[in-house]
Amino acid sequence: MHGFLSINTQTHTPLHTDQSGNPDLRRHKDQVGQLCLFRHAHTHTHRLKMSESAEEDVLQVDMESSRYSQVLFVDVPRSYPLHADVICCYKLTGDLIPSAKDWIGIYKVGWDSVQKYSCYEWVKPCLDYKGLDPLNHQIVFKEYYLPKDDGEFYQFCYLDSSGQVRGASTPFCFQDPAETSVDCSLLVISTQEQVEQMEKEKEAILTEMEQLKDQKAILKNELDERLREIHRLRMYIDKLKSNSTGETFPKKEQPESPSQGTQEQPFLSDTVAETKPEQESLTPVNEKYDKALLKITMLKQEKALLQQQVKEKDAELSELRPRAKKAEQDYNRLQDQFQLQQVDMQNMQKENERLYAENKGNNLELEKLQEESKALHASLSKQGPPEGDKSETKMQILILSNELTEVRGALRKEIQNSNETMKRAEKAELELKEFKMQLEKRTVTEESYAEARRRLSEQANIAEVARLEKEKLSEENKKLKDDIERLQMMIYELSSGANVSNTQQQQTPLSPVPVSPISPQQQPQSDSFYYENILETFGNPTNVESKVKVCRHCQVIFPDLTEEDLVTHEQSHKVCPFCTLICDDCGQQEFEDHVYSHEE
Repeated sequence: MHGFLSINTQTHTPLHTDQSGNPDLRRHKDQVGQLCLFRHAHTHTHRLKMSESAEEDVLQVDMESSRYSQVLFVDVPRSYPLHADVICCYKLTGDLIPSAKDWIGIYKVGWDSVQKYSCYEWVKPCLDYKGLDPLNHQIVFKEYYLPKDDGEFYQFCYLDSSGQVRGASTPFCFQDPAETSVDCSLLVISTQEQVEQMEKEKEAILTEMEQLKDQKAILKNELDERLREIHRLRMYIDKLKSNSTGETFPKKEQPESPSQGTQEQPFLSDTVAETKPEQESLTPVNEKYDKALLKITMLKQEKALLQQQVKEKDAELSELRPRAKKAEQDYNRLQDQFQLQQVDMQNMQKENERLYAENKGNNLELEKLQEESKALHASLSKQGPPEGDKSETKMQILILSNELTEVRGALRKEIQNSNETMKRAEKAELELKEFKMQLEKRTVTEESYAEARRRLSEQANIAEVARLEKEKLSEENKKLKDDIERLQMMIYELSSGANVSNTQQQQTPLSPVPVSPISPQQQPQSDSFYYENILETFGNPTNVESKVKVCRHCQVIFPDLTEEDLVTHEQSHKVCPFCTLICDDCGQQEFEDHVYSHEE
């Protein structure tokens, strides 16, 4: 707390900065919000923790901090708009009485001298303020004195006539309002029903997974049992072969061979009967698998088409953005010209009214002079002035005639000026009409731009739906492949057992000799040997795609994914081409704005 509000009489440093020179803004905000409670909490804490020898230093720092919080700045926003005046509201507390030499300055956060202000305004003194009650006051900083948008933070500081800091505000910056808009924000709202439905679907999927695991365990046990049975049959056949080549059996034992073959016939018939339902069940699975492959192919084609459309829309949007920006600049320029023309038109209307009034006055004066001239001529013609006054009368007539000529010239000049003013007014009206037409064209351009963005958003949604359907079909395809492999393995095992029995009947007509039991040391090795031979003969499906596929963007492992599907999956990510940031959770418009922000 001391490091944040460290104050001395030489540098008046209001903020604590780290080694890099940047201010600790978070601590600054927390501290300013607690300035009103600083004196009591600070004094109480140091009375409990510090010794008596350090109480004088604590009291001095506490008094300096209390002076520092005598002025509180209120209603300070996070940012002020550019090209606008800034109103600074503050409250005087304690016994501080403002004077005409007090001033409020705008300092960059991290300043170390009161002379390093960006701009300042003098405080208006309050003569009737006695420092008993808090006083709310405000001053206005003009726009042309304020800092520009340089990405820095500033704060208000109140300094008295002696250069002591009496208060500081929270940090703020100067920023264009368009940059702080929430146009790019995306809020996804899900209802309680949707959440419950998703939970139910999740539970159903988990239940189905458990059932599949149980079925897998059962099938694995059946497979092991079949393999052991095949192994016993193979051992039995090998034993019969060795006995038939090495020994000759007595004749009394020969009739037992047909009876033994008769005993093996029910086993073979049962095996064939068991394989028939499996083969019949495999036919609809193959059909379903073919349909799934066809649908996946169609979806891939649709996805390629959608990607091409998205690229075209992106190119169209890239072309429309500079045009929209230029149109916006033209709109602002035309709006400024329109305002200037309105001001010029108002000035011309006032000038026209003034000239019209002067013209009217000149006409009245001319008519008056004409009447006086006529009256003078009439009086001269009737009275016949003396000869001594004729020269004087002629002189007056000449003077009046000259004045009349000057008035007529001035009248013609005023009429000409009035006509020119009317022409300028008509020209301004024509320019105003042209400007209105340009504004209408600008409105049409904005509507077309909004339509293009809407169509692009629809295409992005269609592409997302296609991607989800493809993932779902991929999962179904994987399940179908597993089922097909399982059924093919069972059929192969059953057919292998039947072939072994047939071979036994054809090649060994002699009766078998009892087979010695297999030692437990030889059993695992033989099982694994015959299991490997079976898989090599049939084709182990797990060896085809044993290579692990890893996405280079999200680093997810896909053990059963082809290279083409892996490339499609990697292309489905929203990856920024400049900073390689993955923006899958962002909307399409937010992702585009992020990419275009690098170009700016």
